[in-house]
Amino acid sequence: MNRLSKEKSQYLRLHADNPIDWYPWGEEAFEKARSEDKPIMLSIGYYSCHWCHVMNREVFMDPDVASYLNRHYVCIKVDREERPDIDSIYMKYAIAIMGSGGWPLNLVLTHDLKPYYAFTYLSKKDFLEVMEKLYEIWISNRDELNRYSQEVYRVVMDLSRPPTIKKKTMVNRLMDIVAYRLIDRYDAIYGGFGTRPKFPLYHNLRFLMKYWYYRRDEKPLNMALETLLKIRFSSLYDHIGGGVHRYAVNRDWSPPHFEKMLYDQAWLIEASIDAYKITGEDVFRQMILSTYRFLEREMKGRDGLYYSSLSAESEDGEGSLYLWTLDEIGEAADIEVLNSVYSFNRGNYIDEFGKPHDDIVIFHIDISSYGYSRLIEFYRDTYKMIEQEYIPRLLEHRIRNKKHMPPDKKILVDWNSMIISSFSKASNVTGLDNIMESAVNAYRNIIGIWKGLDILPHTVIDGEPTSPAIFDDYAYLIRASIDLYEETFESEYVSNAVELTEEALSRFYDDSIHVLYFNEGERLIDM
Repeated sequence: MNRLSKEKSQYLRLHADNPIDWYPWGEEAFEKARSEDKPIMLSIGYYSCHWCHVMNREVFMDPDVASYLNRHYVCIKVDREERPDIDSIYMKYAIAIMGSGGWPLNLVLTHDLKPYYAFTYLSKKDFLEVMEKLYEIWISNRDELNRYSQEVYRVVMDLSRPPTIKKKTMVNRLMDIVAYRLIDRYDAIYGGFGTRPKFPLYHNLRFLMKYWYYRRDEKPLNMALETLLKIRFSSLYDHIGGGVHRYAVNRDWSPPHFEKMLYDQAWLIEASIDAYKITGEDVFRQMILSTYRFLEREMKGRDGLYYSSLSAESEDGEGSLYLWTLDEIGEAADIEVLNSVYSFNRGNYIDEFGKPHDDIVIFHIDISSYGYSRLIEFYRDTYKMIEQEYIPRLLEHRIRNKKHMPPDKKILVDWNSMIISSFSKASNVTGLDNIMESAVNAYRNIIGIWKGLDILPHTVIDGEPTSPAIFDDYAYLIRASIDLYEETFESEYVSNAVELTEEALSRFYDDSIHVLYFNEGERLIDM
């Protein structure tokens, strides 16, 4: 066991039995690197990430890798959800170095914590080759390496500066610019934006719906509504249990990367609320309700707060809860009726490497040729019966017979605050008091933590705070306070919002240069 065995984070503890001498982020590791004149190998990931688990098994558990790293590097592990401040900074570096980012994110740092290389998943062979070359550069060409890391730092600083907006630029004009750019990137066949990998980007959909409200332009509205429905009928959405996966590998929203993130559920609920308020269509109301029920069933802890994520893997493998055989489906429902909609046939699951699996199916409906009106007709005339008759049977079968996906049980204040906001609004549009009860219960628990500690944390694990608040924690909790007040008119929510705002400004606002920092820790590494 290494030093990570003393950490609370499930992701860090996942690596506690690695033969690598991992350190948590902190001065002990930095001092060791300086005193032994070694570069730092920083690895950032999160518990529900599939490729983080793969790299752990294939690379970090390997004795040859551990032997080399322990001799030549000081190795640090960071849970990106526990320390989004650190992840945010180093993701900027990774994009500057690689042109893209992702997790697991691995970087090699100088003693002043500036990277000179970054990469994501590598096989054992490639990983060792890279680490050997980087160490050779450290020994033979330190001056050049330091110059390069400083240059990368300057690039990141330039990219981090806020854009300059002309004083005369009107808000309406900015809205038009954003809308036109989204329209240009819209995928007219499958919905959404871009090709692959495909991220749902619910905030873009919400923007387009709000843009319709101000401009009464039907085109962006239809784009948003079509995208929501194409996500709903794709395998990105969990047809049986509700809720959405993080993103899809291909343009047609399949196959998903199977982790389920708490913030995605909040965004989905709010986008569905917007769509339901505009259209009154029951499909959007059902999306709200099924996502709420999923969260209550699978992501809610005993304290009334919600876990950060569900893993992409269980004991039975990646995505096992969401993949079925025809025999399993036949045990719970009429396979012929379902096959007429889902086209299971001999197997409709093609994994992220493009390999078809004839014996495995996934709940995904190809409706690429459907526009918004036809999607609504499909739901009313065909799918609503399946949703009412067969989905509950399949869910019951799944609960009884398939292994659940393990949750990451850390409580994040910002993501829970997002859920509170979405629940308070969902209660209003659905008329269901139990959704508001869940929102109020979660809110009171977060406020209780804040008052009990006399300062807001970012992460709480097993009842203990493990990382300091970032600005997002305050911003989303203030927003949740305002949303609850607008639904209940109880003055305590306003009082809390005011007090939280004052505390946030005292922690994150630099009035000498009129800047709000994302986190206090940014200044630790000159960002």
